[in-house]
Amino acid sequence: MILSHVLGDPSNQTAKLLSFVGDSLIPKDNSDRRLTAQQMDAARLQDEAYRYLCRLEEAKRWLEGVLEAELPGPLELERTLRNGVTLAKLGHRFAPAVVPLESIYDLDQHRYQDLGLQFQHTDNINLWRNAMASLGLPPVREPSEDWSLIGQLISFHLN
Repeated sequence: MILSHVLGDPSNQTAKLLSFVGDSLIPKDNSDRRLTAQQMDAARLQDEAYRYLCRLEEAKRWLEGVLEAELPGPLELERTLRNGVTLAKLGHRFAPAVVPLESIYDLDQHRYQDLGLQFQHTDNINLWRNAMASLGLPPVREPSEDWSLIGQLISFHLN
C-alpha cells in the first residue's frame, strides 16, 4: 500500500524503513538554498510515509493490546489486514456472539500464506463490520473490489 509503494518490497524491512525515515532532504543549515521540485516532492512523500508509519504503529500496538497477541511488522501488517483475519478476531473480542471464532475464514492464515488473498477472506471483513454495527458504531463503507484498496480502507478506519 502506501509504504510498499514508497519503499518497494524490501528484503530487510527494518533497515530500509530506518534509513528512509532517518534521511532528510531538507537542508540542515539555514542557507537560502532552494529545493528543486523533485526534492520537495520526495520530502513530501517521505513525510507522508513517516506519518503513515507512525499511525500504523499506533494501531498495531492498540490491536496487540486488545487481542493479546503479537502482530507482524508494519509492511506485513498492512498486507495481512487485507485478509480480514485480524479484524474478525477484533470483532470476536468485542462481540463474540456476532463473530464466533469458528466463523472466521482461514483463522491460522495458512491459506493466505500459501495461496494469497481469496474471495472468502471478504467474509472476515464483513464479520468485523457486523460486530462493529452490533455495538452501535457508524457503518464502514463497503470494501472496494480492488483488493489493493482494502488494506488502505481498513488502515484509514483504524486511525
